[in-house]
Amino acid sequence: MILNLSILTGLAVLWLGVLGFVIPFNASAISAPRLFGLLVLPPMLFALGIALWRRWRAAKEQADQEAEAAAQAAAQTERVAQARASHDAELCERQHAVDCRAVWVDVIADPLPAWCDDAPAQTAWLASEPADGEEERAQALSTALAQVFEAALAEAPGLAYLPLYVLAGHAQDGRAMLEQTRTAWIEAAEASGLELPVPTGKFLPGNGSINDRVIALLRNDPTQPGLLVLGCDSPLAAQPEADEFDPVDPQQAENQRWSGQPGQAVVLQLFTRPGLQAAEAGETSQDQADPYQPYWERTQQRDGDAGGWGRVPAEWQAGLMALAPIARVHQSRELYQEDGLAKGNKLSQQLRGTVEAALINAALRPLPFDPAEAGDDQSHELAWLVHNCGGVDVGGSRLAAVATVLSYFQSELNPINDASNVVTEFGDVGGARGALLNAIAITRAAALQKPVLIAEFGAHNQMIASVIRHAATEEASA
Repeated sequence: MILNLSILTGLAVLWLGVLGFVIPFNASAISAPRLFGLLVLPPMLFALGIALWRRWRAAKEQADQEAEAAAQAAAQTERVAQARASHDAELCERQHAVDCRAVWVDVIADPLPAWCDDAPAQTAWLASEPADGEEERAQALSTALAQVFEAALAEAPGLAYLPLYVLAGHAQDGRAMLEQTRTAWIEAAEASGLELPVPTGKFLPGNGSINDRVIALLRNDPTQPGLLVLGCDSPLAAQPEADEFDPVDPQQAENQRWSGQPGQAVVLQLFTRPGLQAAEAGETSQDQADPYQPYWERTQQRDGDAGGWGRVPAEWQAGLMALAPIARVHQSRELYQEDGLAKGNKLSQQLRGTVEAALINAALRPLPFDPAEAGDDQSHELAWLVHNCGGVDVGGSRLAAVATVLSYFQSELNPINDASNVVTEFGDVGGARGALLNAIAITRAAALQKPVLIAEFGAHNQMIASVIRHAATEEASA
């Protein structure tokens, strides 16, 4: 208001100066109303124009500011939406899982652990006795392989049409191991009395945990309904005859304190992609498709479709579907320290992030984009621990660190009574250790109907954490 009066006064003075010195006129010749209009109206009109211009400019600036603020808000909303979409996509990628439908295990144990008495259907645990001589111990692995294959084919002959992947052993040559696997399979197929194909065994590709590699395989080839993973090794067969006069190797004794006495294990696991359904009558089999056509050029089946059975004939699909999912396998998380894992509280801190990532992968611990949207934390539902922390005289520090992590996630799991230590229960099983840990976790998850945590230590600088969840009720009853 004061500014407008000042502008009006200034314009009036300026206009009077113009009339007095620039534009000569005779005031006596003009009537009073015209003289008043000549002296007053021009300054008022100029002042009104300036006021209107100032108001227009202020309105324009305000509109520009509002438009800029709206553009910034829209850009921020778009960035948030993109970040949320990226977060959701990453979380979906991390939480991809596959189903486990059956486990067959043959181990040297006398007797088997007590929890094997509660092993549910589709989890077969066989116990073998250790052989005496070197030749007998070498033959014992082939015998155990044939027994496991025979038990598997007796339950579902359609397994012969699934790809078989073998885990590399520590005590065997690769070619000899594949040939031994092939020979044992032929013996089991002959014992079944059926004409079944012999799968082309090959080593499981990739690095990292078994679960991660299996999930990657089934995701990369959606035409396959599933696969078999075989872990077999016998450090016992490579153990020379004991001689009481030979000095004890200190390095070997130290390794046995951490890994256990030489043992033997054969573990066969059946994994299938989630949502697998039996093919309906009249559907075209994959065998009728062009065998030279890459799978990415074929017509891909959508979720819930009955396709994607690979080489499995229709008459054997029902047998595989009869093996309902018993557990769900999730991606793991690896901790690697080049200088070795820490000890004490520092080890607990290192393991906490690794275990938390595994819990997130299994959808037990929420990882919301917005903390306000956090769902229920189910980390406390862990009901069993499977680990290889070491023997009773050296594994205490590792087990204490794992127990601290479980306490952090408010789990009531007892790391001694509610746990399986493969080192003390089965000894050193070499390259079959990862498969054996997996088989125990799958068995316990199916028996307890609760999630199970796997803590696998590799040497002294690596630890892999993974979670096995029981199959959903509708899946188990399918």
